[in-house]
Amino acid sequence: MDVHLKELFCKFEHQFGTGPGLGPTHGTCLLKVDGASPAFIVSLYRAAAALFRSDPWKRLRPCHVIGVRVGKDSDWPAAQFLGGDGGDLAVHLLRPNGDLLRLVFLPEPVLSPATKKMIRSLALEPSDSRSRLFPAVDLAPPAAPFRNPSLEDLRHLFAFLRAAALLHPLLRAPGGRPFIETVDVDWPAELAPRWAPHAAVAVTLSHPPAAAADDRRPAAQSCAFCAADAPPDSALPCSGCAAVVYCAAACQRQHWKQAHRAVCGLYKSMMDKEEELAMDALFLFPCDAPDPCLWLDSLGLHHKGMWRRLCGCSAARRPNGDRDPWGSAGPPDEPAPGAGLVLLTGWAEYYNLRGLPMASPAAAILSHPLTVYHAVTAVAVGCKRRLAKGKEVAVHYLGPEAELDWVPAWAEIGHLLAGSGGRVVVYMAGGAGGAVEMAGGRVRVEFVGAEKELPRADAAVALNCGGEEEGEWWGEAVERVRAAGVAALVVTGRSEMACAAAKQAVRAAGLHITHPVAPNPFRSPVRDRPSAHALPSFSNGFIFCAGA
Repeated sequence: MDVHLKELFCKFEHQFGTGPGLGPTHGTCLLKVDGASPAFIVSLYRAAAALFRSDPWKRLRPCHVIGVRVGKDSDWPAAQFLGGDGGDLAVHLLRPNGDLLRLVFLPEPVLSPATKKMIRSLALEPSDSRSRLFPAVDLAPPAAPFRNPSLEDLRHLFAFLRAAALLHPLLRAPGGRPFIETVDVDWPAELAPRWAPHAAVAVTLSHPPAAAADDRRPAAQSCAFCAADAPPDSALPCSGCAAVVYCAAACQRQHWKQAHRAVCGLYKSMMDKEEELAMDALFLFPCDAPDPCLWLDSLGLHHKGMWRRLCGCSAARRPNGDRDPWGSAGPPDEPAPGAGLVLLTGWAEYYNLRGLPMASPAAAILSHPLTVYHAVTAVAVGCKRRLAKGKEVAVHYLGPEAELDWVPAWAEIGHLLAGSGGRVVVYMAGGAGGAVEMAGGRVRVEFVGAEKELPRADAAVALNCGGEEEGEWWGEAVERVRAAGVAALVVTGRSEMACAAAKQAVRAAGLHITHPVAPNPFRSPVRDRPSAHALPSFSNGFIFCAGA
């Protein structure tokens, strides 16, 4: 795809140059486009104004080709931002057949009389009120006169303008590391189908364009049979499930005979849930972080507070003593409003309750404490009853890792319990000993040495368990949990496959399942990219409960 687009741009450079130089334009009077309602034209002008104000031309030049896909449509698969190095500011969308859809920001006096009349009659918003710049749209077929775009062309342009205004700031170094991100764009009411008045479309932007060629290609880069490296250009994905890859056809045949035949259908059903599990439509920050440092940097949180633990370059420094552990991106340090036990169904309800903007990535860290809160208020019924009566619930936290650096985040459990009078004590096996009380004493985190006997507790949680490969650990953990008189063991796994393996290990240890494997409503919205498979994977992605 990259080679084809390079040839396409060379052809356009030869014919038109690298700037907007397609010759002067007055733009199309969009009222002449069949099916383009005045309301849609108003929405299109607003989308153009929003992109203009975000100023992508500061960093993007014509050589930075952006791949574009609107839904499953790649009718206009590439885009350029022109004018950053001189000339009128413009956006070009290109088709493989050579068509070019351009939007140029022009002062009002140079527009055609029909367009000026349209601007006045519809009271259209200027993209730059000081210079009175308006978007002028036309379509240039190769070696043919300009013509009016179609309604479908304008729909595609609208979706691109909305997505580009949101996503181009994340493209920190065009021409450097590959970038691919998807955002849901709401169609304006006049374009949405009658049966779905709030319809949205997923728009994917990528750089280089080939990065978005096939989002079903497995992210795995190790052979599912021999674990050798499988380079992306030569890896052989399973044609049935697309969840695993192989380094050679021989490995694929052997793995099919020995193991994959039995699970391929199951893996396919897991892969089909990817869209359902993704949270890109809910949050306004990128939910894919192949490079955690770049992701944190794009959010302005790199090397700040508890966020240090999400990337490897500063994980050694403990953030719990920072004055602002959230880096101004967390919930308020105050009790949640309302009386009684707060029962939450997911992130949208929580963010609304705590007044957090959906652009806050706090869910990436809060997934751990809120999964525990979900465990004791929804999954482990005995704990829920005790908290509703204002009593104390003790929880054993098995195998903590990053959570030892995220102690300030656990105050959120206490804030949510403020209206019920309940209290949660969390025993973490690790750390240097001691205890921390937060949220007016409604939550206490106590660090217990791994060799010490666990106090009695009402529940135990084991987050992000791997499953079968932790068989010995499971046996020891279950014995310690039984000795502590724990009635419920709540387990999460990053993928459905990991959770299923953990469920088998729990059963083998003599416990029975009381809550089936299900998506965790408080899973991290940021996708994992495991090397062994391409199954949907999130921190605390799936949850189940077992009892003695």
